[in-house]
Amino acid sequence: MRAAHAEAIRRDRLQAVTALACAASDHRTTMWRRGDAVLKQAGPERIEALRDESHMTRSAVTRPLVALRVLIEDPAVRAAADRMITLTYAIRQAIPTATADTDREAAKERLTEAREAAKVAHDDFVNTAARYLRRPAR
Repeated sequence: MRAAHAEAIRRDRLQAVTALACAASDHRTTMWRRGDAVLKQAGPERIEALRDESHMTRSAVTRPLVALRVLIEDPAVRAAADRMITLTYAIRQAIPTATADTDREAAKERLTEAREAAKVAHDDFVNTAARYLRRPAR
């Protein structure tokens, strides 16, 4: 009975990690597409559609983040999750505005750097969570 419970908890933790990693990745991708559309001076309808999509993908991060916090108390996993989410959300700050960014190359570089930092944090989160999940259940 105890082994079955431990396996169920492990499975729930793996699901929480996977769902959070996927939600963060979806949001990162959407924010990149949104920033790229601004850089390419896409029409206002396209930019608005991507803005709406980015609101949905950001909202989709909440449920798996809560599940992870409930199921995993490990400080390293939580810190890696927080860093991933913080850097993913920070992509928003790198999206150029029509009035502020006249140097498109510099704006694209900032957007790319923000995306790459979020990707590295994503990989770090996945690796940290994998190490945690490999440990025997407690």
